[in-house]
Amino acid sequence: MGYWRRIFISPPQRLIRVIIEFRHRERTSGGNFGQQGWLPTMERTLTTVGLRRYWTVPAAATLLRKLSWRKLLYKAVDDFSDLERSTAMQAQTSTALYSKLKAWGPNPKEYSFFTGEDGKLGQYVPERCLLSRCGVEGHNRALLAIELETVATGEIASDRLDCWLEVQCHRHTSAGRLAYPQSKFPLLPP
Repeated sequence: MGYWRRIFISPPQRLIRVIIEFRHRERTSGGNFGQQGWLPTMERTLTTVGLRRYWTVPAAATLLRKLSWRKLLYKAVDDFSDLERSTAMQAQTSTALYSKLKAWGPNPKEYSFFTGEDGKLGQYVPERCLLSRCGVEGHNRALLAIELETVATGEIASDRLDCWLEVQCHRHTSAGRLAYPQSKFPLLPP
C-alpha cells in the first residue's frame, strides 16, 4: 500500500505511472476491465482498511508527506487487524483466558524487549511473564490468571497463589531480581 502514493508522486511520464493510471481508469470506468493484476488487490485492501477515498482519488495520497502516509497506513491496518483479532477471539472459547490476560493496547517502552516493539499493538508483541508488568497491572494479571485457571480447572491453585504472594513479599535486590531461585516459582520466567 505504500507504493500507491509513490506511484502518483512520480513524474507523469514515468512508465509505471502511465500504466497504473491507465489501468485505474479501466477499473473505475464501470466496465469489466482491470479484473486481473495488482489493482484489484489494491482496491480491495484500501477499501477493507477504510481508505477507499485514496483509491477513488489517488491524487489525495500525494497531498500527504511520506511519513504521514506511512502513519496513516499503519494506523488503518492496525485498527482493522485489531478489530478482526478481537472478533475472532471472542468467538473462540479456547482463547478466553488468553484474551483476558494479554495486553492488547500499545506496548509501552519499559515493557519492550526490542526497540521495534515500542508502541506496537499487543498482538504484534509477545507477552512476557505476567510479573514483568510492574505495579498493580502485573499483580492483577497474575491474580487473574490464577483465578481463571481455578475456574477453568475446578481446582484451587492455592500453591501458585501462595508462591506468588511469597515472591511479591521478598523482592529485595537492587536489580529487581528475586532473592529466591526462580525454578521454585512457576509463574516466573526461566
